[in-house]
Amino acid sequence: MHSFTDNNDRTWAIEITVSAIKRVKAVLDIDLLAGGKIFERIADDPVLLCDLLFVLCRADTTVTDEDFGQAMAGDVLDAASLAFMEALADFFPSRRRALMHKTIAKIDDLQVIAMDVVEAKLDSPSLEAKLRQYLQTTLGETSTASPAASGSTPDP
Repeated sequence: MHSFTDNNDRTWAIEITVSAIKRVKAVLDIDLLAGGKIFERIADDPVLLCDLLFVLCRADTTVTDEDFGQAMAGDVLDAASLAFMEALADFFPSRRRALMHKTIAKIDDLQVIAMDVVEAKLDSPSLEAKLRQYLQTTLGETSTASPAASGSTPDP
């Protein structure tokens, strides 16, 4: 069983069973058995991830959907997403489980690479130079100084 801890220090266990899959389908109209599409969807939509986790975990609690969502932000989302993906992988028989765990590891590796590339681009001095050049070309001469105040004021 996989788990994560929310921002209120509550630990949530995620166990994917046939019953849990049916509950998610009935409440959210999401088919957890539809392949890797669910991984893409939750990576792009943290609100969907929280809804999904709430449906999976709510059998163990009296916490409301609102309270659950209030404790879900920041690094907790990454931990919860990983716990969900690992729990879903563990639902399947061994051969498919192994492939899903390999897929999860590859997704994690690719996310790290993508973040490194984006960070390097943002830190690159050439990015600022290109942006300045673009602004000068598009908007004309740019200045960081404010225009000087007029020496005279109009008469009322």
